[in-house]
This record gives sequence, structure tokens and C-alpha cells, in this order.
Amino acid sequence: MKIDELESAFKSAAKTRFTTQEVVLKKIALITDLQGDEAQAYQSRVREFLDPLPGEFTLSVFSSDSFEYLDTLVRQVNEDSPDLVCTYRNLNSDAWQFGYSLGEHLELLTQATDIPVLVLPNPKSEQDWSRSMERPSAIMVVTDHLTGDDRLVNYGLAFTPDDGNLYLSHVEDEIWYRRFLEYIAKIPAINTATAEEKITSQLIKEPTEYANSVREALQELGLRQNIEIKVTVGQELEVYREWLKAHSINLVILNTKDEHQTAMSGFAHAFAVEFRNVPTLML
Repeated sequence: MKIDELESAFKSAAKTRFTTQEVVLKKIALITDLQGDEAQAYQSRVREFLDPLPGEFTLSVFSSDSFEYLDTLVRQVNEDSPDLVCTYRNLNSDAWQFGYSLGEHLELLTQATDIPVLVLPNPKSEQDWSRSMERPSAIMVVTDHLTGDDRLVNYGLAFTPDDGNLYLSHVEDEIWYRRFLEYIAKIPAINTATAEEKITSQLIKEPTEYANSVREALQELGLRQNIEIKVTVGQELEVYREWLKAHSINLVILNTKDEHQTAMSGFAHAFAVEFRNVPTLML
């Protein structure tokens, strides 16, 4: 066997295994532009939504319209240092009616702090709100690559109740994938059909093995969440639209920050705008 073949075989046999780590969410901040009885009712609904979380937690309310400047709101949140911020799109704005943005409050909170933000449907949108605020029982973790993304999975487990379903998902962008195969087809030394078969197989194999390691870790700990793996090649938003509906997903968890840019990652922003009626935890 040649050296490069031996190296490939070794790398193929190497498996990335899931490592459990406790997610502690004891101090939760709720940011709303509602007032009086409406704010109290909203707080109660959010507390019910968060009920599956392990352990006890406190829920503090911040009124966003009491902050004249956005940096004041961010500073106050950072000073309070909660483990989780809960809010919704288009705070202090009527733009929720149009569904094209997240709003300046939310975009700043997700990027100017390191605190996870749970984005809920805007309560002024009665249809989205009433339909989407059930306690989460089907959670989907959305990843760039799935394998080795322990933090996302651990947050998914924290929100998934016993006997609930946790879907570990990844969609390989079809446009990029097809373009990559086109490049391979232009290299005479590589058999195109074999390359496509092997690459596709490896794309499925690695995340499936990782998901199996999650199952094994849960069994060792005596936990009862059901783990499902969803990996495919396709148009990302269209695939997720199908999966969210087919599996009645009522909470999505995804990474928001991109280490190479200041703005929110392009996919996270597109996802959060497109699926406004699905609660989304942005890490």
C-alpha cells in the first residue's frame, strides 16, 4: 500500500466522538417592548416554553423601550451577565409585519455580546406567536459541518426533554458541491464517477458516526432523548423548510457568529428571517 493510501485509510478510520458538557442556564434575561399585563402574559408564556430546561432558573425582564440608545441596552445586558437572553424580532418597530429583517436590537444583541439569544416569534403577530410557543419537544441542531460541534449538541440536549427528539442536521450546499465535482471532472487522473460516489459517501459517513457517538454517550449517562441524523446535499433553506414541517420542529439551534467577519453569518441571518414562526436559539 502506498504512503498516501495508508494515510487516507488512517484518516478514514479516525472518528470524532461527542463529548458531553453541562449547559448551565440559571439566569435568564427577557427583553420586550410590551407593557403592563401584556408584558406579564408574555413572561408567563416564555417561562412555560423554557420549562424543559434542567434545574431552576430566574427570569428577569428588561423593557427595551426604556433604553433611548441601543448601546445602553447592550451595556445593561452585559452588566447583568445572564446565561441566556430571550427576545423577539423587530423590537420597538412595526417592521415585524413585513418579515424582511431581524431589527437593529436583535442584530446588535447577537453580535455585540457573547450571550446566547433565544429568538421567539413577535407576540404582535398572533398567528406566529400562538402556534409557536408550545414547550419544545422536537429540536433541530443546524450545523455547518455537524461532526465535532459539541457545543451546539450540548445546548440541544439541554432543551430536549426526556423522550423528546433531537435532530442533528447538516445540508451540504448543492451549488458548491456540484461546482467542486465539475473541477474534479476536469482532472484526467481522477475518475469522476468514483470521486462523486466516494465523496458523497464520506459526507454522510462522518456525521452519522458522530451522531452515533452522541447516542452512545446518552446511553452511558442513562438519558432518554431520541437522536436523529439528517444529512444531505441540497439547497439549504429549501431542505430545512421541508424538514421543519415534516418533523414539526419547534426549536432550532444554530451558530450565529463568524470569526472572520463582524456581521452575523450569512446563513444564520437568512434562516432567522425566513423562518419567523420557529423559535431559534442563536449561539
